[in-house]
Amino acid sequence: MMLDIDHARRRAAAPGRRAVLVRRAGRAGQTWLLVMLITLFALWPLYWMVVQSLQPRGERYLFPPQLLPTEPTFAAFSAIWESTEIVVWLRNTLVVAVCSAALTLVFAAWGAYAMSRWHTRGVGVAGFLTLATQMMPGIVLMIPIFKAFIDLGLVGGLHGLVVANFIFAVPVATWMLKSIFDTIPEEIEEAARVDGCNRLGVLFRITLPLALPGVVATGVFAFIASWNEYMFARLIITRSTDWVGSMGIASFFGELSTPWPEVMAAALVFAAPPVVLFLAFQKYFVAGLAGASK
Repeated sequence: MMLDIDHARRRAAAPGRRAVLVRRAGRAGQTWLLVMLITLFALWPLYWMVVQSLQPRGERYLFPPQLLPTEPTFAAFSAIWESTEIVVWLRNTLVVAVCSAALTLVFAAWGAYAMSRWHTRGVGVAGFLTLATQMMPGIVLMIPIFKAFIDLGLVGGLHGLVVANFIFAVPVATWMLKSIFDTIPEEIEEAARVDGCNRLGVLFRITLPLALPGVVATGVFAFIASWNEYMFARLIITRSTDWVGSMGIASFFGELSTPWPEVMAAALVFAAPPVVLFLAFQKYFVAGLAGASK
């Protein structure tokens, strides 16, 4: 009798379990569909750049647009390597991005450590003012910065662009690193100081190694911000031999015509280094941002 009752209960509960499984499967399917749509939306510009750079010129004006080039050609890539100074642009962009990122990390680490470990009212005000500088649009500061850079002799070369990128990256980098340093227990540093390590040694031997994912994430952020910068490059750089990638790509746009295959090819070339850098340090970047969010 008891077995019959248990069997009846299981049979009655089976439809409920199936309904729960169906609902869970439906939610999982909706989630994956949403993720796929977002991924497609994010990757579509990159895909279309590849298509446009490989299409012959005649195919660009067909209707409906060709989603795949019927006769792919690398003529656009050959043209930019042979008829432009793209190697010089790449070199200049790399120099500016690396130097700006290095300066940003050095100064942001000092400021972030001070803001994280010294809990005084003055430090809090300084931190707020540092973040408040990001509320001002960069274009509003163009004229004051240009005048100041003329007085300092920073207009006309890559060194001025390095300084400009550093100035605008260091506030955000400081707050990113402060969030990372806040997650590191101060007891670890106090134990190191009891063992005889001074404050400078604690920073370089204890705090920075523990905060390595956040430091890498901040460096990647500063590098990409400098790599993509155009407004201040246009303002500060005066010689074509000092052009960076953003200025070089902008030079393709003419008054009467624009060679779009060459534009897309050059854009792909300059998009490759940041993508490779991000993929190489992806785990550090994700871990650093996760720590910053905490």
